[in-house]
Amino acid sequence: MKAQWRVLTEHPNFRRLFVGNSISLLGSSVTTVALPLTAVVALGASPVQMGTLGAVAFLPHLILGLPTGVWVDRLSYRRVIIAADLLAAATLAAVPLLALTGLLQMWHLYLVVVITGAGSLFSTIAGQSFAPQLVPRGELLAANSTFALSNSVVATTGSAVGGVLIQLLTAPVAIAVDAASFVLSAVSKARIDVPGGSADTRLAKEPILTGIWIGVRAALAHPALRATTIAATVGALAGQMQLVIVMLFLVRDLGLSAGVVGLMVAAGGIAGIVGAAVGVPITSRLGNGRPSSPA
Repeated sequence: MKAQWRVLTEHPNFRRLFVGNSISLLGSSVTTVALPLTAVVALGASPVQMGTLGAVAFLPHLILGLPTGVWVDRLSYRRVIIAADLLAAATLAAVPLLALTGLLQMWHLYLVVVITGAGSLFSTIAGQSFAPQLVPRGELLAANSTFALSNSVVATTGSAVGGVLIQLLTAPVAIAVDAASFVLSAVSKARIDVPGGSADTRLAKEPILTGIWIGVRAALAHPALRATTIAATVGALAGQMQLVIVMLFLVRDLGLSAGVVGLMVAAGGIAGIVGAAVGVPITSRLGNGRPSSPA
């Protein structure tokens, strides 16, 4: 834990990025519970509609996943992460407003998921590219571990808090907490005093398709990157399939309250907390693994 604490105290710009990400993740953890419950409880969504909600969540990654990395490298990382937060805040704020006026429909939730998913994609790629520019290379492992530990703790806490808020405020209104969290996140990230961006000026001159092909070739040619990409894809697919049906099962089949659902989702994050906490000491002792060369 000492390494994680040191990277936060010694690098203020990284700390601002970290604080912003943690705040927005706390709000998003509430929405992780509140959005599907809004569909199931407030709108009476059918299994087909829940499946559609889960499917459209993948659209930004399927359509924009490849070109986003190229676009982000041509922009200021700081501007990208701030703009993504503000877009998410405005989009999420529409859900409680529509619900309070009785106008909320399923297609609104589909649109919210697509827009926030696209913003999250840009923000994640820009943030991951930004972090190595905010801390020395030798402290990057500690920085990544700090993110992982925070993500697990905040996501676990946020899901539990989300269940309580939904119980008290209803699911659509609880999503307003997420909208507010993105505003606070944008304020924190706006205090970063370096723009960030790719150091390779040639990228701006290359056609988009060329940049995409370079990225795909690099990911598929390197054994470690190829295996990681496949594992992440399978894991994301399985997780989304589970998310589609779990809310219907917990609410309609088991009759659980929103508070209990939030606690159950939060319990799933305990393993992530433990893994992030022990990741740095184990890696420091065993090393990162044998270096591998491209195939």
